[in-house]
Amino acid sequence: MLHGRLRHEWDFLPLSMDVCRRPIYPVLHGVAIPGCQRSRRETGGIDKLIFTGLTITFVKEFGVGLWVTFPLLLSLAAAITVLGQFVGRREGWSRFDSFYWSFVTATTVGYGDLRPVKRLSRIAAIVIAFLGLLLTGILIALAVRAGTVALGSRGTAG
Repeated sequence: MLHGRLRHEWDFLPLSMDVCRRPIYPVLHGVAIPGCQRSRRETGGIDKLIFTGLTITFVKEFGVGLWVTFPLLLSLAAAITVLGQFVGRREGWSRFDSFYWSFVTATTVGYGDLRPVKRLSRIAAIVIAFLGLLLTGILIALAVRAGTVALGSRGTAG
């Protein structure tokens, strides 16, 4: 039963493959792969999982994406900070509390320990949340693109 469940999950794990064409994830955790005679030592262990062309390609592509979009990301972060300082000054918060609140709001966490009560401050909070969604969306899009390129280069090389 356990092997049947793991075998089903293997189909959804985009990890390095061993000679038996099964992901090495179960081997790293001591679960035997049915029909495979390779030992844990022969699979390469965690080094094979981390230091593959897939990982290196992903990191390179993600780094290039960050480099290209850095001015935009920095502008969004600066706008979030400036708006947070504006709200903090209107609400009577310290600079650190204003900075903290703006990034908690931008990431849409919203702990609720600080909250604006004035109308203009609340409007600024909506703008901060929107800018935070843009910032997060760009970072996720960069990661998805890097993953797509890395998986695509893996498929054409192998």
